[in-house]
Formats: sequence, structure tokens, C-alpha cells
Amino acid sequence: GWSKCAHGWMSDYKGYWFHKTKSGCGSGTGWRSGSNQNAVGAFCCHLATFVPRKYVGGYDYATRELAKAKCQSEGYQGLCSKAEVEGYSNCAYGWMSDYKGYWYHETSAGCGTGAGYRDGSNENAVGAYCCHHTPAIKRTYVGGYDYATRAEAKDKCASLGFQGLCTVAEVEGFYSF
Repeated sequence: GWSKCAHGWMSDYKGYWFHKTKSGCGSGTGWRSGSNQNAVGAFCCHLATFVPRKYVGGYDYATRELAKAKCQSEGYQGLCSKAEVEGYSNCAYGWMSDYKGYWYHETSAGCGTGAGYRDGSNENAVGAYCCHHTPAIKRTYVGGYDYATRAEAKDKCASLGFQGLCTVAEVEGFYSF
């Protein structure tokens, strides 16, 4: 998670996430509730946006460079990363910026077993997964234990140019010491 030993408001939680046992920060990996705290900080985020993506089909591209050029000719910025393809269920091998294969959501004849990635490193020519890339979510913690209500914390985030408070999902999984 976005490991920060400081209670703060999120859009859907009050507390913080920490990655290990540490004196004053609790034990183990996980969430620490701030429900008994009167005033806390704020976890501010620019919210994630949808990444437009498209599979350019045919098993036509022998190299990553050819696949990237095809994406750009279709009006996309380039190849998707493996992370950007996760959840985009398509039973067709394709180039990504950092992977060759595809992601599929279930067991299906000809598409593999279970939800997950299917490796295409042994395939000669594959399609291309094209994306318009968006900036990463910008996050910050505003400390001082100054905000008694979620609304006060949200207003502070807005005054700093953030779109709002982070959600639990946006805080979980990102280390920041």
C-alpha cells in the first residue's frame, strides 16, 4: 500500500495503510483505522481515468517496433503496457510495450485456464495492443491532523489542485515513505 504512518481522510475510509510492523504504526501489513481520531490529515488524489485501448488484429507483426508503428498509424500513442491490458479480455496474442501475450478472464477452450495472462513469447507474429497513455495518479498526504470532517479534508485537497480525496483502492498498493 501507499505506506504512510499517519491517519487521514479518504473518500471511503478514515485511517491509513502501512506495510510492516513499526513502533507507533501498528503491527503487520494492512489498514489502521482512524475512527477514534478526532482530526486527521487528508490523502489527496488526481483520480484515474480510463485508458483507451484497442487490439489491432491479425498475426501480422513480427517485431515490437512494427506493432508500435501500427498503433501510431491508427492514432494511438503506442503499445499498452502489460498492466494496462490487465482486465481487457481478448483471446489473441499481441505485442505490449513490456510483454508479448494476452489477458483472458476465464477458462475457455483455446484461450487457457483461469483468469490471467497467457504468454506469447514462442509466437512468431502477433497483433498489437494499442493505448493512449494517461499520467499516473498523483497523490499526496496533507498532514497536521487538521481536518475534523471528510468535507474539510476534501476542500483542502481541492485548494491544492487535486480532484479529491483518494479511495482505499488508490492508496492500497503504493509505497511512499
